Amino acid sequence: MRPERQSNRFTARLLEDNPEAPKYINTPATPLYDKSRHVFGLHLAKEAIRKTKFVVVAEGNLDVIASHQAGVRQVVATAGTALTEPHLKALSRLTGDIRLCFDADKAGIAATERAILSQRKWAYHCRSSLSRAGKTPMNLSSRM
Repeated sequence: MRPERQSNRFTARLLEDNPEAPKYINTPATPLYDKSRHVFGLHLAKEAIRKTKFVVVAEGNLDVIASHQAGVRQVVATAGTALTEPHLKALSRLTGDIRLCFDADKAGIAATERAILSQRKWAYHCRSSLSRAGKTPMNLSSRM
C-alpha cells in the first residue's frame, strides 16, 4: 500500500449528549500526525477562503463536514480546542481574517479566550462567534 493512502490518525465524536463521556476522541501525536499542526479540511476550503477573504475555525472535523454540506466551505477545524501558532501560520497564508467558532461549552469558551489572548502575541487578527445555546457548529449547520 502506498504511504499516502495509509491511515495515520483517527478521530471520533460523540453524537449524543453525555456529560460522563468525552465529546471527541483523537489519535495521540505520532511521528506521522501532530494535531497541533494539522488543519482539518484546509485542502477543501482553500478556494472558498481566498474568495471570501476569511476562514472560520471550528473545533471538530464533523463541524467542517456539516458546514461544507450546508454550502459554507470556508470552514476548517483544529483537532480539539487548541489553536496553535502552526495552525495560524497555515491559515494566514490564505487570509488575515480568522474567525473562531468553537463549541459553546466550557472547553470551547476557554479555547476561544486562549486564542484571542495568544493571537496578540502572534500578530494575527482573530474574531470569535460562539455557538448559541450550547449548540455546536455541526448542530447549527444541520438546520440549514
